[in-house]
Amino acid sequence: MRSTTTFVKIIVFITFFNASAQVTLTSSNLPIVKITSETTINDSSKVFGTMQIIHKGNGLTNYINDTPNEYSGYIGVEFNPLTNNWVDGKPSYSIELRSAINEDISAPILGMGSEEDWELHGPYSDKTLIRNYLAFYLWQKTRYYGSGIQLCEVVVNEDYKGVYIFMEKIKRDASRIDIAKLNIDENTGDDLTGGYIFKIDKVKSDPDVKSWLSQYPPNDRIDASQVINFQIVYPKEEEITATQFQYISDYVKTFETVLKGANFTNSVGGYGNYANKYSFINYSLLVELTKNVDGYRRDAHLYKDKDSNGGKLIMGPPLNFQFTLGNNNDCEATLYSGWVWDQNSLCSDKTSLNPFWWERFLEDQSYLYALKKRWQSLRSDEFSTESILNVIDSLATVLNGPYQRNFARWPVMGNAVWPNTYVGTTYEEEISYLKTWITYRMEWMDQEFDATEIVLSNSTSQQKVTVYPNPVENILNIFTTQELNNYLLLDYSGKIISKGNFQSIPLPIIDISNIKSGYYVLSLFTKEGDVITTPVIKK
Repeated sequence: MRSTTTFVKIIVFITFFNASAQVTLTSSNLPIVKITSETTINDSSKVFGTMQIIHKGNGLTNYINDTPNEYSGYIGVEFNPLTNNWVDGKPSYSIELRSAINEDISAPILGMGSEEDWELHGPYSDKTLIRNYLAFYLWQKTRYYGSGIQLCEVVVNEDYKGVYIFMEKIKRDASRIDIAKLNIDENTGDDLTGGYIFKIDKVKSDPDVKSWLSQYPPNDRIDASQVINFQIVYPKEEEITATQFQYISDYVKTFETVLKGANFTNSVGGYGNYANKYSFINYSLLVELTKNVDGYRRDAHLYKDKDSNGGKLIMGPPLNFQFTLGNNNDCEATLYSGWVWDQNSLCSDKTSLNPFWWERFLEDQSYLYALKKRWQSLRSDEFSTESILNVIDSLATVLNGPYQRNFARWPVMGNAVWPNTYVGTTYEEEISYLKTWITYRMEWMDQEFDATEIVLSNSTSQQKVTVYPNPVENILNIFTTQELNNYLLLDYSGKIISKGNFQSIPLPIIDISNIKSGYYVLSLFTKEGDVITTPVIKK
């Protein structure tokens, strides 16, 4: 899995380009978002204002003076410090829907579920304007929750700001991360076990930020300042109780201790009892496909529902992928080769390093097997080269007029903006570079996974199992040297499709005639407490 393949690196001198120009927006094929604030927008608190959105429908032209038909109302707005640019370029915004008396309200916007909190991400150094959009689109194909997204053009206080992504803010809600609401008085029993949202991120100096450090800093760190920091996202810092904070921090500490331990792969007591490994697999494949060098170490979100609702750690959703897909000169991120999970040794001088998890997972043969098979499954469908290139082409076509206005407003095309490595002179060249880069990246990952030899085993002995026929249409027959107890059949997102037991059955069989065609993972549990995992293809 660790390749020594070398690729030619594209190197340019990095400069910062700050000029901007006034552009008048009259119409767009994208939704038009108009924001007016009562006072100057800042990055420390939301200011009161209004927002109007014009969106007649896909393929139709929206005019700046049309009556707003998608949304018209009051908001609180501030600069978004999470995705704002390091240079004085196009800002990003956080938006909260408000009533006329400045109270929070919810509303559905641009086909997304009703909520009060939204984000406007402004791509700046990403001159394709679509890297974040593409990453979110691909994540949604894994069937785990990811922020809803919509390309749009934005005007703030009558100043045209360019092309943006209107997106859902990561938070707990029935239409977003659908986990149990945790009230301040829920501090015992099943109530205490969820739901929680937290993230791996840089250490903040603010004493009010509720956070804790991993007990297992990376082995590659140079000094004691290189720690793994977890921050609470939900419940909010001012609402989470001391008991609740202690519970979730202890849960993560236990997960890490088990993962670090000698019996971490055991079906009873192993890390799989604390984490949904399929969510980690899907998240890892997105990070690796896009070569997001921040994907494991910054703004890396996780959540946990109540134990009665499943209760395991879920990795995701993704947040910031604008500096990916060849658009980063750090940690050899421009190269088509190399794994992000290996980067601690490559960039050991960084303040933020990857948790030890990702390399440890690879020591679990069942995880490695599922990782490889999930990649192959995605590549045969949602992540196929043809499918992804078609998405890129369709987005570029939709942006044909908007991108010209965007780069008239922010004339960075042909100039290096941090952290660019490749610098195209035209939008078409930037799109071509993206398509070439992602094609080579996927081909390299194909070769690496094809070359990976995997022997399924557990902590005590190597297990042999035969399932036939495979591919199967109706009845799946099972032969194994072990006496079986029960089984789970899961899809590659980790969702349980079927389960049952083999009590008093001489030759174990599973009827899957009512299951739709696709790729699945069959987990067989033996009476000795072992688990045997094997792929199943349903015709």
